[in-house]
Amino acid sequence: AFNGSTGSMTITGNVTGGSGGNAYGAVNNSTGSMTITGNVTGGSGSGSAYGAVNNSTGSVTITGSVTGGSGISAHGVRNNSTGSVTITGSVTGGSASDACGVRNNSTGSVTITGNVTGGGGYIAHGVVNNSTGSMTITGNVTGGTAAGVHGAYNTSQGILNIYGDVSGGPGTGLESWG
Repeated sequence: AFNGSTGSMTITGNVTGGSGGNAYGAVNNSTGSMTITGNVTGGSGSGSAYGAVNNSTGSVTITGSVTGGSGISAHGVRNNSTGSVTITGSVTGGSASDACGVRNNSTGSVTITGNVTGGGGYIAHGVVNNSTGSMTITGNVTGGTAAGVHGAYNTSQGILNIYGDVSGGPGTGLESWG
């Protein structure tokens, strides 16, 4: 599902990305809003097949589970702008390396009510905050299955609130920089 307009998009049903490169499940590239009631899954193509991504000042709201695809960096949820992402349901990173459960790369906000788990590969952390934006997780956060994977990883001066248990994969649980 792709929203590239200032309007709103509402979907009731499951959303799955395709098989090409960067086959996102749901992507918002505008100031509009995207609301999905159903499960969202990234695609099976190579590249960053995120489950859901917000690239603008708009909002993405999902009620259902969100899972990254099988490509590298296939995060479950990624926020790249000042907009907001709200998920009510579990979030899981994809199966390849750098497939974090949730990654916030901007000043926007990410709010998740549900458990968050990193993916299956190298540096597939549960939650990563790379900017000054805020992240609030109400649920348990677990790093992926590779060695050295963190449950929660704050690399900037953003706010990371987790109301639940945090555990790493075979590595550590929580690390903060900045």
